[in-house]
Amino acid sequence: MSTQEISADQWDSLSILQHKVLETCALGEGTQKILDLLCGLVEEMVPGSVTSILLYDPKEGILRWGAGPNVPPPLQEHLLFLPLEIGMGSCPSSVLSRCENYVEDTLTDERWAKVRDIAEKFGILACWSLPIMDGEGEILGTFAISMDRRGGPNPFQEQLLRTARYLAGVTLLKDRLTQRKVELDRALQHGKRLESLWRLTGGIAHDFNNTLTALLAYCDLLRERVRPDGSLEPGSLKDLEELEKAAMRGVEIARKLLLFRQDEPLHPVMLEPNGIVEEICLLFRKVFGEDMEFQLSLSQKGLRIRVDEAVFGQSILYLLVNVRDQLGGGGTLLVETRMEPLFEGEDGRMGAGASFHLLVCGRHEKGFAVPLEKGLDGVLARVEGFAKNAGGSLKPGRNLDGASCWEMVLPAFTSEPQDPSSESPPLPSSEPSGPSSGELRGRGETILVCEDEPSIRTLLERLLGERGFKVLLAPNAEEAEALYQTHPARIDLLLTDLVLPRRNGFELASRLRETRKDLPVIVITGYSQEMVPPKPEGLRIPILKKPFRSEALLDLIGEFLGSTRDR
Repeated sequence: MSTQEISADQWDSLSILQHKVLETCALGEGTQKILDLLCGLVEEMVPGSVTSILLYDPKEGILRWGAGPNVPPPLQEHLLFLPLEIGMGSCPSSVLSRCENYVEDTLTDERWAKVRDIAEKFGILACWSLPIMDGEGEILGTFAISMDRRGGPNPFQEQLLRTARYLAGVTLLKDRLTQRKVELDRALQHGKRLESLWRLTGGIAHDFNNTLTALLAYCDLLRERVRPDGSLEPGSLKDLEELEKAAMRGVEIARKLLLFRQDEPLHPVMLEPNGIVEEICLLFRKVFGEDMEFQLSLSQKGLRIRVDEAVFGQSILYLLVNVRDQLGGGGTLLVETRMEPLFEGEDGRMGAGASFHLLVCGRHEKGFAVPLEKGLDGVLARVEGFAKNAGGSLKPGRNLDGASCWEMVLPAFTSEPQDPSSESPPLPSSEPSGPSSGELRGRGETILVCEDEPSIRTLLERLLGERGFKVLLAPNAEEAEALYQTHPARIDLLLTDLVLPRRNGFELASRLRETRKDLPVIVITGYSQEMVPPKPEGLRIPILKKPFRSEALLDLIGEFLGSTRDR
């Protein structure tokens, strides 16, 4: 058949078809809508036809349902997963032969031998199918016209099928390219965040190495001040104070590492937000390039917010990374906070609407505001979820200077909200309940210490032994239980680490309390919440988090044992 047999009007109709579909593609409509539009337009040009598009799945070796708004639903069910076999119809034959397949009589043609019952049921007497391919010859699917009468296509209908196949291929390639762009964008964003994480962890390691250097140096200085009789020379107190400062810096560094924990149960507390914002921003500066300027503007103190501290810190970090990524190269990153207090009620709460505002803004190095996007990896969705859970919101906006911003708004208070349902789990007090805890003296009480870390075990033995307690040591729960059962004297208190080999501290406490329900127990741990095993129901035991000051531990022991304190 020759294209010379196609009339000028028919060529015009093909041109209009192509224009409508390509225009819809250019407008950014969804793939499904475009394919359905194409099928509908072709059906208008071929009376008595029903069109369909099937998609090729190379992994499964089948054709899947793609589009066909006028295909009866029962027939669609047959086309959901169509095997690529000879005799399964025109479309499988198109894929297998990689060429046009015009079946003029489905009830006699061998290409429909296995599905003639379907042809009879739905009145498909002829079916013309063409493979849809990309520019490299890879099959994407098939475009088919099913007819309610026998026969093959005329020259115009053949050209219509080829035009429709081309338009379907363009649409599917556009969808594939969009998906690949999304994947590449995700990979790019992931790579940027990995780079940020690498820089952050490098900065934290640098700070921690500085702290360790100070600790080691002051240990060396103190060793030089030790006299032959073991006493220290004058001036050693200053070195001890510096050792303490260095150790506390290490505590702060360890706390910052919790910013990277994920999916831990929330533990809301009241806090002054400006301190957290400043701390995160100082930490984040370590990931800046030399072409990035940073500005920090904090409001006056006064109000507090009630949030999970680590998740709040993560959210600030995510906003900073998002704006930095939007800036691309150079520019200015601005972080602002402001408080909007209203009247104070009798319960200490601020009036309705009192709020804390955090603005993370970006301005390009050439001066124009940077348009902010939520990104493709759902990170900002998590930040938005955090803000909503805390009673606030996250929205794009602009600051007073016109810079594009993410603005997080959270409820603010002047005192702890009087809401018993939202109280934090009780924590052991580190404040002395009597005279100075540093002067605590035991009266020979026996304390069973179960700790798998040798250095901590030795430290506890020395700390408690020098204050008048008898100390029994065990490196695991099994040995601790054996000591408890065989020790001739009464054991007055169990001090156990939480995470132990094989059995944890909760399980050890439960076992020992089977024979003595009133056994005092203190649990210590250096792990964050998500790694803490669940506490057995009804087991009320204080947990002391590492690192802790000696006074905090001695306070708890004094409360349990009622020890005397020398003045």
